[in-house]
Amino acid sequence: NGGSLQVRAKMPTANGDWPAVWMLPGPGANTSTDNFEIDLFEGGMTGSASASTIDSYHLHMNGTTQWGGNYNTGVDLSSGYHTYGLDWVPGKSITWYFDGKQIAQVTSAQFTIPNEPMELIINNGMANSSTAGWHTQVDGSTGTSSTMQVSGVQVYQ
Repeated sequence: NGGSLQVRAKMPTANGDWPAVWMLPGPGANTSTDNFEIDLFEGGMTGSASASTIDSYHLHMNGTTQWGGNYNTGVDLSSGYHTYGLDWVPGKSITWYFDGKQIAQVTSAQFTIPNEPMELIINNGMANSSTAGWHTQVDGSTGTSSTMQVSGVQVYQ
């Protein structure tokens, strides 16, 4: 419940790749408030920059309301390892980082900040046609396998 988190990873960036580092309520969470999701990183988002350079960050509440956005890193996230970081002060604020640089912050004055235990999830999903308009789609260039390489995870409370 709160603390600092850093994940150092080399992300896949083919069309349809959906690498993610995120959190959902975990053991010990209040079942009446298991309505948050914190996205430290989501890849493959489309927008004003190449999907291979976008670091997408969000705080979701009740599955329908969200705060967050996309950060153009200016580098191809599959060309090397980068550090995706988060500082979370329960009930007060969440701050996101890319390679040590602050890219966003939300406070309790702007959005409800979770105050419950959460579990870390690191995965690489594949996007389908239901994500059209905001995420790249699997196509003939995607290939048959994709790898997100994680070189380290640090969690501090």
